[in-house]
Amino acid sequence: MKNTKWISTGLLALLTSFAWGQTAAPARITAINFRGNSDPSQIEITATGPIEYTIEEDVKGKSVMIEIPNSQLAKGLDQKQDTSAFGTNVLSIQPVQAPGSDVVRVILQLREMARVEIDAKGKTLVASIPSAGDGSDSMVEDPGIAGMDPGLEPPPMQDLPPPGPMAPEMAKPEAPKPLDPKAALIEDFLSASERHEFVGSKITLQMKDADVGDIFRLISEASGFNIILGSDIRGTLTMSLVDVPWDLALDTVFQTLRLGGKRQGSVLRVMTLQAMTNEAQENLRAKQANELNQPRVTRLFPLSYADPATISTTLNAFLAAEQASASAIPGAAAPPVSSASGTVPGALVQVDTRTNSILVRDIPRRVDQMRKLIELMDTQTPQILIEAKIVEANETFGKSLAGAIGGGNLGSGPFGAGFNGIDPVAPIIPTAPVADSGITGQISWSPTVGFINGIQRINAQLTFGERQGSSKNIASPRLVVLNKQQASISQETPILVPGVATGPNGVQVPTLVPQPARLSLQVTPTVTNDGSVLMTLTLSRGVIQNSLVAARDMNTQVLVDSGSTLVLGGIYTQVASENETGMPFLRKIPLIGALFGSESNSMDKNELFFFITPRILNEKEAGLLPKSDQG
Repeated sequence: MKNTKWISTGLLALLTSFAWGQTAAPARITAINFRGNSDPSQIEITATGPIEYTIEEDVKGKSVMIEIPNSQLAKGLDQKQDTSAFGTNVLSIQPVQAPGSDVVRVILQLREMARVEIDAKGKTLVASIPSAGDGSDSMVEDPGIAGMDPGLEPPPMQDLPPPGPMAPEMAKPEAPKPLDPKAALIEDFLSASERHEFVGSKITLQMKDADVGDIFRLISEASGFNIILGSDIRGTLTMSLVDVPWDLALDTVFQTLRLGGKRQGSVLRVMTLQAMTNEAQENLRAKQANELNQPRVTRLFPLSYADPATISTTLNAFLAAEQASASAIPGAAAPPVSSASGTVPGALVQVDTRTNSILVRDIPRRVDQMRKLIELMDTQTPQILIEAKIVEANETFGKSLAGAIGGGNLGSGPFGAGFNGIDPVAPIIPTAPVADSGITGQISWSPTVGFINGIQRINAQLTFGERQGSSKNIASPRLVVLNKQQASISQETPILVPGVATGPNGVQVPTLVPQPARLSLQVTPTVTNDGSVLMTLTLSRGVIQNSLVAARDMNTQVLVDSGSTLVLGGIYTQVASENETGMPFLRKIPLIGALFGSESNSMDKNELFFFITPRILNEKEAGLLPKSDQG
């Protein structure tokens, strides 16, 4: 190494710093190994620091949880290990990182509840689990499924289809192999580099014109990595790093020299970015060539709800996108394209209208992808119940007051003044109600006088009344319609309204013309992915007023949650009127002025409201997610 100068603690400080690390950092769980060939079976947990633990037992669920505080799971260790094939008392091992905390929980599912012995020494924890039926205390229960009532029978076993290219998820998953400590460290470094979060032990590197290979050798010795450099990585580097995390130092070298790293087993491969790109492209080209040589498989997918032509168009677009992606790989030889389908020869998507099915022929990988697309798209079309209510309320109120006064000689005839049909000198008899009066009252006064020459009788009459009424009309049309389809419902009541007709010699004569009073609802709903309904609505109601048809119409577009009721709109009208008649001046006299005139007041109120309630009838079957289940 040329002109290499160590300052500060040098290589000894670097190694010492890495060896002791940062005591405050959580220990990292690097391996969880299961030994099923011994009795008792053993589970070995390895960490980068001392292990502390607590243990909890669930007798009913036949499980044991080992909780390790101040620890983190290495990448790839959070997968469930199925150990049932070993025939031991341990069915599965599930490592879990507690959300938002440095706590690791290892959950052991047992065939039969047994006492678990823990031996923790330094950086290793060994859990020993005796075989089922060893009589480990009195915690053994009746055979059954974990978490199930012992009095219930277990569910029957179902026959699974044989594994094949169309059902890869049905094959029994293999237990993940835990990473060895060095591979786990490499994964930690690569993930920390992507997140820009560096927590490694602090080191000091100060050198001038140092060979790149020597720099990586020093970092390899400090970090414990197995590092291999690409043949095109050459040159020197001058650096001065004091008390920085070693993973930050390694990432800085990567960024400075435009390098990248890939883990292969427990080895970190360091290459230039261009070399990594070329290697990825070569791998894609090799994968493409391998797929072109694979045998084609043919599958028939029956459809229940979707339109086969629409599904076929989508699948052909998917194949075209796959072809475009393959052709975009630099240096890849584009395969010949079929003029009929626009895809690679041998790939086929055909509609069978007789059986309402889709016939697919392609390589197994793409056939499986198309199967999943078909399952996602072949769902029930949402079906919506639309219920509308049109509520019309009327209130009326009126009052009237009328009076009259007069007199005359009993023998020669009367004279006087009367209003609203009242005869002031007629015999005192009940009179007809005043117009617009619901309840009528009457007061009459008829004294005999002799002190006025020629007048022997004076009559006075006062008539008053009130009316009050209310009515409510409710119309409730409802219908069921498929998503994005237009539907309508209507009801008509014919009535006869005044009109004109042409008689003989072209003479216009009055007549009665039939006219419908219509109640109708027209709607086009669109269901959103979150379970709401967007509707284009037309509501119409004709009401009969004074032998004529009055229209009540509304057109709108609204968004409503399924099952919710929305007030779409309303109209409020109020008509007030006051009328006074009588003899000038005299009708204004206080108290007795009512005898010389009449007055009436009326108030009419009308309220009209439109309500709408949509409800999706097949929310679950259509694959919609209710709002209560979101987030």
